Amino acid sequence: MKTEIRTITPEESAILLEGNTGNRPIRASRVTMLADAITRGEWMLTHQGIAIADNGRILDGQHRLLAIVKSGIPVRLAVTTGVDEAAFSAIDVHDKRTSADALQMSRYLVEAARFILEQLGMRPTIAQIGSVAKEIEQYHNELIDFCGRNQKIVTAVSFRVAALVYIRNGGTQKEYALQSYRRLATSDTSNFTPVEHSIFKQLMIGKLNIGGGSSRFANFCRALTVFNIQNSAVSRVHIRDDRSEYVDALRSLIPNFIGGL
Repeated sequence: MKTEIRTITPEESAILLEGNTGNRPIRASRVTMLADAITRGEWMLTHQGIAIADNGRILDGQHRLLAIVKSGIPVRLAVTTGVDEAAFSAIDVHDKRTSADALQMSRYLVEAARFILEQLGMRPTIAQIGSVAKEIEQYHNELIDFCGRNQKIVTAVSFRVAALVYIRNGGTQKEYALQSYRRLATSDTSNFTPVEHSIFKQLMIGKLNIGGGSSRFANFCRALTVFNIQNSAVSRVHIRDDRSEYVDALRSLIPNFIGGL
């Protein structure tokens, strides 16, 4: 592995980017921010530059290279070549690069996997998150493909994971959960069941906090009630004091992972 300071032109950046395969998703806003800084003359040479594997793959620095192309201005960078590809999962894990970037998986899927493990009392590693994400990926993809991500409630991980419990169970309950989730996602109020009206009203008047913290587990419990076909006629959503059944529902999603602990 060798590091040197080089002036990288827009033309050279474009050539290097041809090897930009299997990297994390490009954030257009970050590219624009860096390009604007270059244009304003605010770019500064630091230890952060670009990392290139022996096969030409860009392991780190794709946003910097794209910014150089966008600005049309050459920039001095630290260029490290001969980097082991195995280093990709370790680069920037604790900074800008998210777990989803490191695992090269959908951030929604990774968010769901992390949620499950955290609600089971774990401080999961990236490897553990990846293992669980693979275990639930089939159910998660089916939910997203069926329902889309149209409303805030859809991107609330607590509701997504609750729906996954029923999707995994299959049968009539699976179909009901998919339909119920989509009705909420699209605000299809004319076809709401009584329990869907109840949870939707709580959301609209601000009584349902779909943010982070302890409320996420409470919302998971509520969503399990909403997506259960037996509760379709219920007019109010209650959470039992005994949370063991809710925890068991989480555990049921990842039997292979639980069995390996």
